Amino acid sequence: GGDSFRKRWANALSGIGSMHLEMRRFFGLEMQRLVQAASRRDVPRSLGKRRLTMGADEQLVRRWSAVGPRVYLTTTRKFSAGTSARPDAAAENRFAADAGEREELAGGGQGDSEHAEVAMSESERRAIVHRMLRVNHAGELGARQIYAGQLAVLRGTATGPVIEEMALQEKKHLDEFEKLLCERRVRPTALLPLWNIAGFALGMGTALLGTKAAMACTVAVEDVISRHYNEQVRELLAPEFESEKSLRDTFRQFRDEELEHMHTGVEHEAEQAPMYHALSEVIKTGCKAAIYISERV
Repeated sequence: GGDSFRKRWANALSGIGSMHLEMRRFFGLEMQRLVQAASRRDVPRSLGKRRLTMGADEQLVRRWSAVGPRVYLTTTRKFSAGTSARPDAAAENRFAADAGEREELAGGGQGDSEHAEVAMSESERRAIVHRMLRVNHAGELGARQIYAGQLAVLRGTATGPVIEEMALQEKKHLDEFEKLLCERRVRPTALLPLWNIAGFALGMGTALLGTKAAMACTVAVEDVISRHYNEQVRELLAPEFESEKSLRDTFRQFRDEELEHMHTGVEHEAEQAPMYHALSEVIKTGCKAAIYISERV
């Protein structure tokens, strides 16, 4: 009733205060210090030379999550670019079940003798993997912020523990991708601060509409993310990526966990949210746009 509504708004105002402090970290004097520190780092341009310690690399990636484009502009040279992308040759097979993935992929394109497949170079393979890691890191950051925004409103309610459990899983995903970015010397997307704020705002906004709307947001986001992971798993089944079995298994595991989140949302009456279909389509469109941009920027 009225008490529940007032409690949600009180939690939301507290969350807005937290977001304000976060934005001050983005754009305050701390940014200048981090930019200067990053520009002084002695990082070899060549991937064949010595690597930095993992701790130092992880610090730079985490700072990127906070300050974004300015650090990106001053330190792009410190990471391999990885901006070229290979066309998705298996688009018609994207959503096949795991059991048939390899067979369908192997059979794709047979009989099309006019377009003989050219062997992929090592730099092309690396660019594709870098693109995947970049967009997945951005997606998991956004997912974590969505749940943070929802918890700013719904913490202390009956749904709070469910959201907290999903948020912990998203944090595990994000930590794994931050580690992979450092290990493989992949630059994050320059738009991390934008996804940081947009994710929090989306989570808080849907939570203010009620628990069912928050769960509708979860269902829409996790549907897009799980399908995207599935596309990547299928792409990594190609013979050129035979050496990426560990990465493929990681993507497959995370895909399955995102599907669990989607099913959790359905179980908590997401489809009974006001204007469910319209809300779902708007959120899905936004997620797809974020994926497209993060792969390229």
